[in-house]
Amino acid sequence: MPPSQRRVLIIGGSFSGLAAGRDLGSHYLVTIIDAKEYFEYTPGVLRAYVKPKHLDALTFTLQPVIETRMGCKYIWGEVKELNGAEKTATYKPIFTSERETIDFDYCIIAAGCNFGPFHKWGESLWFPTIHEDARPEGSWPHLDERYLEGRRRHVLEEFNFLKSLNDKSATCLVVGAGFIGVEWATEIQHFFPRVKLTIIDFLPQPLGPLPASAAKYCEKYMNKVGIKQFYNTKYDAKNPEFWKSIELPDGVDKEYVCIGVKASNYFMPPETLSEKGPGGGGWILMDMSLAVKTREGKPWGYDEKGFPRIYAVGDCNYSCVEEPGKKPDEWPIPPIPKISYPGEEMCTVACKNIENIDKMLYNRRKRHCCGSKITVQNMHWPWGAGMFATSLGPDDACFVAGANWKKNSGLMCVWGQVCAVQKEFIEATKTDECAYGIIGRGIWYFVHHTPVRRVLIIGGSFSGLAAGRDLGSHYLAAPTVRRGDDSGQVTIIDAKEFRESEYFEYTPGILRAYVKPKHLDALTFTLQPVIETRMGCKYIWGEVKELNGAEKTATYKPIFTSERETIDFDYCIIAAGCNFGPFHKWGESLWFPTIHEEARPEGSWPHLDERYLEGRRRHVLEEFNFLKSLHDKSATVLVVGAGFIGVEWATEIRHFFPRVKLTIIDFLPQPLGPLPATAAKYCEKYMNKVGIKQFYNTKYDAKNPEFWKSIDMVSGPDKEYVCIGVKASNYFMPKETLSEKGPGGGGWILMNQNLSVKTRDGKLWGADDKGFPRIYAVGDCNYGCIEEAGKKPDDWPLPPIPKISYPGEEMCIVACTNIEKIDRLLFQSKTVDCCGDPLKVWDMHWPWGAGMFATSLGPDDACFVAGANWQKNSGLMCVWGQVCAVQKEFIEASKTDECAYGFIGRCIWYFVHHTPVRRVLIIGGSFSGLAAGRDLGSHYLVTIIDAKEYFEYTPGVLRAYVKPKHLDALTFTLQPVIETRMGCKFIWGEVKELNAEQKTATYKPIFTTERETIDFDYCIIAAGCNFGPFHKWGESLWFPTIHEDARPEGSWPHLDERYLEGRRRHVLEEFNFLKSLHDKSATCLVVGAGFIGVEWATEIQHFFPRVKLTIIDFLPQPLGPLPATAAKYCEKYMNKVGIKQFYNTKYDAKNPEFWKSIDLPNGPDKEYVCIGVKASNYFMPKETLSEKGPGGGGWILMNQNLSVKTRDGKLWGADEKGFPRIYAVGDCNYGCIEEAGKKPDDWPIPPIPKISYPGEEMCIVACTNIEKTDKLLFQSKTVDCCGDPLKVWDMHWPWGAGMFATSLGPDDACFVAGANWQKNSGLMCVWGQVCAVQKEFIEASKTDECAYGFIGRCIWYFVHHTPVHLFGGGPRWGY
Repeated sequence: MPPSQRRVLIIGGSFSGLAAGRDLGSHYLVTIIDAKEYFEYTPGVLRAYVKPKHLDALTFTLQPVIETRMGCKYIWGEVKELNGAEKTATYKPIFTSERETIDFDYCIIAAGCNFGPFHKWGESLWFPTIHEDARPEGSWPHLDERYLEGRRRHVLEEFNFLKSLNDKSATCLVVGAGFIGVEWATEIQHFFPRVKLTIIDFLPQPLGPLPASAAKYCEKYMNKVGIKQFYNTKYDAKNPEFWKSIELPDGVDKEYVCIGVKASNYFMPPETLSEKGPGGGGWILMDMSLAVKTREGKPWGYDEKGFPRIYAVGDCNYSCVEEPGKKPDEWPIPPIPKISYPGEEMCTVACKNIENIDKMLYNRRKRHCCGSKITVQNMHWPWGAGMFATSLGPDDACFVAGANWKKNSGLMCVWGQVCAVQKEFIEATKTDECAYGIIGRGIWYFVHHTPVRRVLIIGGSFSGLAAGRDLGSHYLAAPTVRRGDDSGQVTIIDAKEFRESEYFEYTPGILRAYVKPKHLDALTFTLQPVIETRMGCKYIWGEVKELNGAEKTATYKPIFTSERETIDFDYCIIAAGCNFGPFHKWGESLWFPTIHEEARPEGSWPHLDERYLEGRRRHVLEEFNFLKSLHDKSATVLVVGAGFIGVEWATEIRHFFPRVKLTIIDFLPQPLGPLPATAAKYCEKYMNKVGIKQFYNTKYDAKNPEFWKSIDMVSGPDKEYVCIGVKASNYFMPKETLSEKGPGGGGWILMNQNLSVKTRDGKLWGADDKGFPRIYAVGDCNYGCIEEAGKKPDDWPLPPIPKISYPGEEMCIVACTNIEKIDRLLFQSKTVDCCGDPLKVWDMHWPWGAGMFATSLGPDDACFVAGANWQKNSGLMCVWGQVCAVQKEFIEASKTDECAYGFIGRCIWYFVHHTPVRRVLIIGGSFSGLAAGRDLGSHYLVTIIDAKEYFEYTPGVLRAYVKPKHLDALTFTLQPVIETRMGCKFIWGEVKELNAEQKTATYKPIFTTERETIDFDYCIIAAGCNFGPFHKWGESLWFPTIHEDARPEGSWPHLDERYLEGRRRHVLEEFNFLKSLHDKSATCLVVGAGFIGVEWATEIQHFFPRVKLTIIDFLPQPLGPLPATAAKYCEKYMNKVGIKQFYNTKYDAKNPEFWKSIDLPNGPDKEYVCIGVKASNYFMPKETLSEKGPGGGGWILMNQNLSVKTRDGKLWGADEKGFPRIYAVGDCNYGCIEEAGKKPDDWPIPPIPKISYPGEEMCIVACTNIEKTDKLLFQSKTVDCCGDPLKVWDMHWPWGAGMFATSLGPDDACFVAGANWQKNSGLMCVWGQVCAVQKEFIEASKTDECAYGFIGRCIWYFVHHTPVHLFGGGPRWGY
């Protein structure tokens, strides 16, 4: 019988029933039967009662959707009896009084439930009364809610009743403060605010078992809107004391009971229904596969071959599979809430089981196309069952994710108006999906439908959990052969409650736990609930004993049995880690628990089973008490090894047990081994300070008395701690896959560059019949490098990688990517990716994060090294002191949260490993530099270097000099913005040289006298310029003096404006000087009536009105080339406030006639020169700088695509393929592209003014060109997503370069738009106080954008990221 002739009956046409129809409708003869004619989105129906027209958005008629769109059969009728033996259903159609019978091959019961546990038939407002026998005994028998019109009339009746309650300010009691009760109360309050509402619950908080954060949020909201709340209060309507206790002694005008559910499985035989459960029982009993069973546990409705044919899914079933004598945590399926998500998930499992049984029965197939055995799958506890969105009226809501069957579990992760919009989006798209809409199905399909390949991950620490996070949503668990099922999703097997034990432990932080035991709780969590509940994978607590590459099976020993079991897989990732004691047979150390079965009897603490979290905890406490005893007797302790583990251990003991006499030794000449000397000296200095003796270039030789004399321990120490080296623990792997050499004597898993396992003779191990790798080794368990005979490590394909967590997770991403690519090639018949590039397996690289080391020096100090590599003493110590200690605690907390599948941790760390690895250096941290960081920071390893520690909003700095507190609104410290918010790296230093050939920049950090070097793949120069053309270094008030060589020759050498405090003091000094001018009614000359000069003169006049001001310019009007309307407006304003003006006047300070001509025969008391700019590109080679231009030249020459060029027109800094790698943007570049013999109007780029807008526009072009070059070079792409050839874009004259806002004091301004390179072009379109407010808005929002503020970015993002250019010189469809 072909599949299309098998008949499937689905009872129920709501979420689960329609999901089953969508899944099976194209393969089977599907009939859906429902007692009502319509679908209703139940979670949103409360809104309909207070806003009746909303019902239309929640409902649709079933027949056209099921029959026309889905291609199934629809019966409008009520099922009266289901016969499991005969496989028939008796039902009563809506249109007749006689019953009819339908037979089936398979049946899915998705009949839902009712919501009124105190009513015989479960009557409630939330669900229509649709059962024939229930209507006569209901509260609204005159309404037939089986019809959509009947439901609509019921909604209108209730709406009118609520309206009458509102009109008379009636009292109303809502019984039950679960999410239904809370939603109902807040909906009434919002739409009928005069109703006096009270809500009660017998629990101590609203939202029942959901987390306290969500409960408090709802409680606070209800308090705010005046809903009285009483918790720990049992509903007892007949007791007068109850009414008094809730301040309603006379009762209420209306009660709504919003608690509980009630079964409505009236068509099922009693032996298939539970005797207990919510609402008094009556729920359909099911086994793990969701097949219906009887009370005795016997199968019901099975065929003669023992295959299940009838399944119960969604709200109608018992919702859990119990196991006698165990708690819900240990049940095969803990209690599942009766909401739509788990119902649809159950439906997917039931449909898959029907398809699998069908293949076995009718197609006589025993295996899937990928070779795995066809079996009936078991249901799991669905992760989406822990998601709850609770409305608080139409404008507020809260969303909880990660809840499970435990009380107060989960996390409130979205709230407020954003959450209200999210809930409306879910409602609209889910309703569309149920109506078989293409948008809804597109959005929701893969939530329940994932591929079925099985991935086994050996190891549940950093790398293993990272693999689970990456693959868990796409692949299924590897089923155990003994059980013969597909129970779960990606399977993670670990021998402890963390790896081969039951728990995860944040190893880098474990040293602190030994000296502060309660810290262990912050470092550990039990793996099972995280892996199975949050990640949706399968977890096995056991030790792998053997891995078979040929058969693709793993033999393991579960913790709970003495027998071994076998699990098969399609892919395997080995992330088994390593041990840390190279001198011990099993690699025993304090830093990692003893978890291998054979290792425990031969260890130093065999009485403790560290596979259990409690065993680990007791070990920590034992060591703590031992250290305490050493402290009490002032014992001597020797720490062998001054690597970061040794240094951390010594300083932790010193801090918490200060009476212990500590000595640390190392055979190397400094602590921290190969890390840079700056970090080594920092640690050495700290240990000297706290009294730890140190001996370097000293080899450990415990048996030699001379050794002990050499370290001042003639009698030896009371305790030794060996803190050196690692040891492999790959006992389950065959010898031919393990190295013969390496740290700790070898035994590391050999791998190819794509991380697939290989043998000693270089052959691929565990490949399939087509030669694709299926087994990968990542993290600390593998050999850690790819050698090449006859070459130095520098030239190896993969130089040695340190055994720390970051590179392990990076390897995991590469392995997961390779699994996904192979899967597409093998099972999805794909040969190219979405961009048309060939699918291929990726090779591993040396991960940049492998060079980051954070070393604690007790709890209050630390140092952080970045940029280290396989070479000795490489890297840079970039953070230290208490800031670094806090940074290390942040990393520890957020990484542990990420491993525990926490939302915050995953948000913080996701893009650390899911990014390209190209490095971008940005020189300059002002407008353009920060814009480049925002654009590239999420895709590249971005470093921003700036000579000052702060950002300053330059266009507003004039106001700060006359109103110093305004400086705070214009500035922020760069480091926290760039590193914390943007996720880039910040270096506070001055670039001294840029080398295009080597792609390096030499810079001098603020904190040292020595220069350092940083290399890059791409560079954006956004170094800005200075504003004083008559001064050697371009000194002016408008921009701080930040160059090292400029400060001694400047006018304020006593102030270091590289520091924000130095800038602040300069502002205060100038303010006090202006104040002294004001006090003596001094004269002041402003030279230059451009927008800077006009602003400066009017600011002084407003705040210091007694200063006698004169302004001059050699042009015939103020504002230079801007339009006459704006010039006249400013001229008129300055006349009004008494500022003398002289135009067509050349500044000549040495000529007495000049002074007479401007009515200042004796000269002024103070002059301010406000004209021109000056280049400050001191780090660039001369051949890249212009010989002419404003301020005498020195501007960086660039091509039209903004790449740097030389004076003879050659590309500077190109790679071997001729692609540009270095770009100059903003005020530092030449500002135009000339063409000989032509006027500026005809140049490729006419002169661009040196203001912030065009700088940011150039930055966007440069960033786009970097991304396109990157795709061409590193991603082997030649076309974009639309099929157009990838090419480098040219810059245009930006339209926004013609916008100028000129302040005239704080209360007036004028705004010009549309200006260009032609004189007097543009239009003054805003002026007066409105324009002053506009300028303040621009200032505040732009500063916020630069500070990576959400509001500022929202306002300004599309100004430069315009998707369509309707005017200006940019490309029509954006960059």
